[in-house]
Amino acid sequence: MDNWLLILFSALLPAIVLVGYVYLLDKNQREPLPWMLKAVGYGVLCAVPAVFIESLLPSAEETTVSAALYRGFIVAAVSEESMKLLFLWLFLRKNPYFDERMDCIVYAVCVGMGFAALENVAYLFSAQESWGTVAVARATMAVPGHFFFAVFMGYFMSLAIWGKPEKRRLNWVLTLLVPIILHGIYDASLMSMPVSVPVLALALLIFVALGVYVWVDGHRRILRARARDKRRMPRRNPLKTGNSVMAKANGKRPPQAKTSPEIDKEKRLAIAELLDILVARPHPSEYGNSFK
Repeated sequence: MDNWLLILFSALLPAIVLVGYVYLLDKNQREPLPWMLKAVGYGVLCAVPAVFIESLLPSAEETTVSAALYRGFIVAAVSEESMKLLFLWLFLRKNPYFDERMDCIVYAVCVGMGFAALENVAYLFSAQESWGTVAVARATMAVPGHFFFAVFMGYFMSLAIWGKPEKRRLNWVLTLLVPIILHGIYDASLMSMPVSVPVLALALLIFVALGVYVWVDGHRRILRARARDKRRMPRRNPLKTGNSVMAKANGKRPPQAKTSPEIDKEKRLAIAELLDILVARPHPSEYGNSFK
């Protein structure tokens, strides 16, 4: 392939555009670009165990609806979305800038786009002469699909961390379950199209309905998370041990910061002790009875 550079650029461009798009949507307090790129790297890395898990699962090559459902939900969606969530959590634990609801969506998208970029490179280079058609199809469907799967993952993660305590466990389940369902519907509808004409029509209807839903509801959830972040929260990573959210979840009281009057009192005492040392003031008993 003499045009390998063009193929590589075409494979990476959709992911780059969508990472830039979510960066622009994060208007309250944008994340540092080096940390966003690091999250993209985590997304690339998570593709390795995802592909390994897929290779261990039995393959179903039959052209049937049940085989399409199995490949779409079990082989693809479960392995890929679970690895994305695992690597997203590993990344956020050590991120000092993770302190807002919108951050969950931003970094989830970065991980998702890292995975999608590597997957896109593999598909385009394996397509050989038809790489242009594959590039257009994946740029308009597959990569945006990974984008919105990540949006829903990040949104429910934000609810699990900062939402109501009584719904925390449910939201953690939805953080993985909702992307798996959306991803599974997407893949299964595409894989079931060759079965028959009626199945093709139904799959196309489901596919279009899914696209409209994730586009409309995905953007709505982005705006909702961004609006909630306008009520400023303290700059601390809630996934680190000892921070307020996780300490509250464990029934522990987080350490309280000293108030300004207490700090001022400590400063005055320290200054007084320093003056005593510098002046070397004698003890009152050395002045005689005048101090009695």
